[in-house]
Amino acid sequence: DSIARILSSAQTPGHNLYLLRQDVKNLIEVSAMGGRDKLPLPFKLTAAEMQSTFYQIPVRGTRWNLVDLPNKTLFSQHALHQYLHFGWLLSLFGLISILMFIRINREQKRRLSAENALRQSCIDLECRVKQRTQDLVTVNTDLQTQIEETKAIEQQKNKLYQAIEQTEDSIEIANRQGIIEYVNPAYLNQTGLELVEILGKPSNEIKPNNKKGFHSHLWNSITSGNTYRDVFVNYRQDKSEYYEEKTISPVRNDSGDITHFVATGKDITEQVRARERMAFLAHHDILTELPNRLLLKEQLESALARADKKELLCAIFFIDLDRFKYINDSLGHDIGDELLKLAASRLNSCIRDIDFLARLGGDEFIIILQDVPQIADVISIANKILADRNSGG
Repeated sequence: DSIARILSSAQTPGHNLYLLRQDVKNLIEVSAMGGRDKLPLPFKLTAAEMQSTFYQIPVRGTRWNLVDLPNKTLFSQHALHQYLHFGWLLSLFGLISILMFIRINREQKRRLSAENALRQSCIDLECRVKQRTQDLVTVNTDLQTQIEETKAIEQQKNKLYQAIEQTEDSIEIANRQGIIEYVNPAYLNQTGLELVEILGKPSNEIKPNNKKGFHSHLWNSITSGNTYRDVFVNYRQDKSEYYEEKTISPVRNDSGDITHFVATGKDITEQVRARERMAFLAHHDILTELPNRLLLKEQLESALARADKKELLCAIFFIDLDRFKYINDSLGHDIGDELLKLAASRLNSCIRDIDFLARLGGDEFIIILQDVPQIADVISIANKILADRNSGG
């Protein structure tokens, strides 16, 4: 029974295990069901069954052979087992296929979503790049415009600076308190001052003027926002006098407040001197620089009115030079001119400061004696003139 239980436990579906006698051909000794006493007759395997055995193995230490004989259910069970196995494999394959499909579908959706997101990101990035590029182009254009404007402003400033530095007119810039902050080279050349003597100093200390209350009037005018124009009489470092036609204008900031004053000046000394010379020559003789007929007439009227007012005498001398025409023709006009100037000088030395000497023309001179107390004084001056003529030979 114990051997039968071993065979039963070792036996698989579709197989029958038997122990056959080695000494008796095909005789069953033990089966999974038990010994021969529990087997139906016959106790032998047929030749066909022996041919269909899977194997026949002798059992060591016994007189038995272990035989594995397939039973009738082996092929049906095997087929069923195969079918079940195949079905299980098919189901497993189907399940795996479904899972794989689901996963592939999920991965595909995820991939498509990722591709769409990537595509959208690319589109967004491209849009941002385009926008950023456009912004950069705009900024670059604006920056280029600012650079060009700044360059133009710098060029304009440099042009103005060069113009101010190289102009022949003097330019002076002072702050709201009248402290000089800038002068150009023409100013230095015109005044003869050094830059250190000017910068940081009040303008009215450097620009003295001979008009009473001048600076007060000027300052009130420009601080009120008015432009001041006048001819200044100034003095150079070497004390020489010069005339300057000056314009002083207030400079305002964007708020309209006065922050600085700019003064431009032109040296008109030559023009003033020329006008003075012209005015002088209008009333004086060119050669001797004595008063001419026009000034003589004015002076004579003034002397007569003065004599009437003071009840004093007024005398008139008419003087000419003897043989002047002969000297002028024989020795030349240059010698004649020198003689006229010498005569004018000597006549002028013979009269008083209040008297008046004029040249009518040619070799004719007029002397007006003013504020004469008596006739004797007139005779005394006449004798002095004659004595001077005689002493001069």
